[in-house]
Amino acid sequence: GAAADGSQVSSVGGRDYFEHSAPSTSGEWEIEWTAPSSGTGPITFYAAGNAVNGNFGTSGDQPDTTAVTIAESQTSSLDVRQLTNIQLHLAPNPAQEYISIRWSNEVVNPHSLRVINTAGQILVEREISGAVEEMTQTLWNFPSGIYMVQISAQEGFQSKRFVKL
Repeated sequence: GAAADGSQVSSVGGRDYFEHSAPSTSGEWEIEWTAPSSGTGPITFYAAGNAVNGNFGTSGDQPDTTAVTIAESQTSSLDVRQLTNIQLHLAPNPAQEYISIRWSNEVVNPHSLRVINTAGQILVEREISGAVEEMTQTLWNFPSGIYMVQISAQEGFQSKRFVKL
């Protein structure tokens, strides 16, 4: 895959590692990934992070790890019409107890919000009105892993990933 500035992909012992050398002001990193050919079997993504406060030493630092396995036969249930003008924002990411979800209603009128796991299962589905532009979703009952928030409108949808530690 391709890595952004301040990051790299290195291969060790038959595994590819995505690493970054600079802090993120958004708490997000993205990498292009291409699924292996059919017949390879399940793929496991491992993540490790360290939320730090910049103080000398480890006071206030919070390390965590997680792993998520995606079966080869899984498919997405997502709509194919991707919108870019909803301006969806998630914070914090990675998240532990809750995720704050904000979006813009300036161009389209979103009507629903979903939280979807990597198996394509809809875990949360809420109707939203044009007046609402923000909500908080608690994550206490969510296992550690990768999830997607999807905002849908008549014209299509926009989605963003987040990690639950």
